[in-house]
Amino acid sequence: MGLAYITGLFAIYLAVGLGILNTISYFGVEHLFGRLGALLLVIMGVLSLRDAFSWEGELLKFPRRGIPTVKKLINKGALPAALILGGFVSMGEFACSGGVYVGILVLLSSEARYWEGVRYLILYNLVFILPLLVILLLGTRAETLARIDRWRVQQRRQMKAVGGVFMILLGIATYYWVFLSVTKL
Repeated sequence: MGLAYITGLFAIYLAVGLGILNTISYFGVEHLFGRLGALLLVIMGVLSLRDAFSWEGELLKFPRRGIPTVKKLINKGALPAALILGGFVSMGEFACSGGVYVGILVLLSSEARYWEGVRYLILYNLVFILPLLVILLLGTRAETLARIDRWRVQQRRQMKAVGGVFMILLGIATYYWVFLSVTKL
């Protein structure tokens, strides 16, 4: 069940990445997308920092209205349901991690040939799901899963802060990378 979930997550994230990479490559607008991606990264980073240091509630989180659907799919307990759930969750998660993803795609499209970019995109997505695979392997015991979840809840604000700073720095680096590659032309 866990592997089906992770496969669904991987498939949708890869499909979204390929769609964005194809759009950027087709229109040849990596510099425009680079600037927009850099801006999106900085905005997402600022929102993540706001979530880390605010007690008013998180802005970047899985949509509340999607939770009942997720619970229904979990209760079905079938492999297709887990596969669909992974895909559904990846679409909701894109709101939280999409800024980094777009930034990576912009860098790939501006520096790599298309098929080389696709290979790096697949590698990026494999690395993206690696922690889930580790948790799946470690999570054969309910006690271990409970401990991981407690740690996740306790470290949520710190992870949001580190992620926010990382997104802002990546956004700035992406902007300068794209700007410098435009001025080289």
